[in-house]
Amino acid sequence: MQGTADAVAARADALRAQGVAIVAITSEPPDATRVMERLLARGVADLEFPVVSDPDLRLCEDDGIFTKFLKTASEYNQLTQYEGDRSDYVDYWMVQPALVTVDAEGNVVNWWSWKAMGLRSDWAVAGADPGRETVPHPCSGQAVKLVTLRPVPEDLPAAISDRRCVKVEQIGQVAVDQQLKQLSALREAAAGK
Repeated sequence: MQGTADAVAARADALRAQGVAIVAITSEPPDATRVMERLLARGVADLEFPVVSDPDLRLCEDDGIFTKFLKTASEYNQLTQYEGDRSDYVDYWMVQPALVTVDAEGNVVNWWSWKAMGLRSDWAVAGADPGRETVPHPCSGQAVKLVTLRPVPEDLPAAISDRRCVKVEQIGQVAVDQQLKQLSALREAAAGK
């Protein structure tokens, strides 16, 4: 949520000028106040839009759009690089990155998620790792890791106005590989304790 929230916040004025209300939704418990405290501790700027904590997944229940998996607090507490109080972390169903535009009547206008990019597996069902799954890049057709694809924040105002899907870009593979290596090293260190 961190990178996407910052990117959307940078375009908030342009979106508001179109009459778009922005709301960030996370399944992370226990409530929006605590989630905001955690985001601020992770370096996310003070957001200019509300953050809703939806641990019951009432707002993210469409399995055709959203990818969910069980996030265990014990694993996170061992692997996290963030300091501070983690005593209220609990296991919860995490929702992977998604961007959904709805109109004033609540109808979905367009959406982006890993499932829009061709995700074939579901962590909740198959125990697979969708982040390591490869899919065709939407422009080049070249096989890329799913976790490297993100919506282009600069395209949000036009995509909403045109009622089309937001453009997608590939984030740096080097950065993703580095994060995966760090995660593996942290898991090995935690297992050795």
